[in-house]
Amino acid sequence: MGFDPREFIQRLRETNPEIRDACPETFEAYVRFHEQALTAGQVDARTKELAALAVSVYSKCPYCVPYHVQRALAMGITREEMIEIGMVAASVGGGATMTYVSMMVQAINELTNIDASPESL
Repeated sequence: MGFDPREFIQRLRETNPEIRDACPETFEAYVRFHEQALTAGQVDARTKELAALAVSVYSKCPYCVPYHVQRALAMGITREEMIEIGMVAASVGGGATMTYVSMMVQAINELTNIDASPESL
């Protein structure tokens, strides 16, 4: 079974409504927190998205990596910037994290040239 970033993103889209239905207040509070955390403040939104991508790679989250790659692409963040931030994560996380840099590159390759608009996330 290979890594398909579109499949991971689709799984999130399919299961999030179930989570929202089970715990609507908590789910909506999390969504608001997530959106606010990534909104420009003292740190611009682009830098925050790169930080979120680095944390996703470092945390080895197979759902987070393609999600944040797609968001980064929608913001115009380049492949090179994403790979560089992935290498920052690998410098802290070591070899196991490096495998997720590879996963991130695959997600970039797969998700480039598809609809990366915020509405599709």
